[in-house]
Amino acid sequence: RRVAIIGALKLYLDFINLFIYLLRIVSSDR
Repeated sequence: RRVAIIGALKLYLDFINLFIYLLRIVSSDR
C-alpha cells in the first residue's frame, strides 16, 4: 500500500504547487 501513499502525496504536492501558482498570478495582477 506504500504506492498509494506516494501517489496521494504527489497529488497533494501538485495541488499545493497549483495553488501557489494561482496566488502568484492574483498577487501580480494587483
